[in-house]
Amino acid sequence: MWSNPGNSDGIIVSQRPPQITDISPEGSVFNEGDSISISVEAIDSNADLIEYQFLIDEVIKKSWSTSSTFSWTTNFSDAGTHTIKIQVRDSYGQGDFKTKKIHIFLKAINPPSS
Repeated sequence: MWSNPGNSDGIIVSQRPPQITDISPEGSVFNEGDSISISVEAIDSNADLIEYQFLIDEVIKKSWSTSSTFSWTTNFSDAGTHTIKIQVRDSYGQGDFKTKKIHIFLKAINPPSS
């Protein structure tokens, strides 16, 4: 085991962070009640394991895992503009993030009765 990852026996190994290359869906307009499936493609040039985390308006909705997808079923109270933030990291803690704004519109004229 190396005591100094990235530098051993005079050989320097360049450790690079993973990079997000694509976020789906492409669209940014949805209706309340829609199920939004968010998927991320990321690469790591060192072939390290990549973990993903999903936040909506800076609130963690899916904590770090190796799953690159997240599904959000919207409801009446979700109407408005939201920021989805996707973070990726490798086993060295290096990472990347991207944000995407989405807009959710109401379908119902009246709110659901309680």
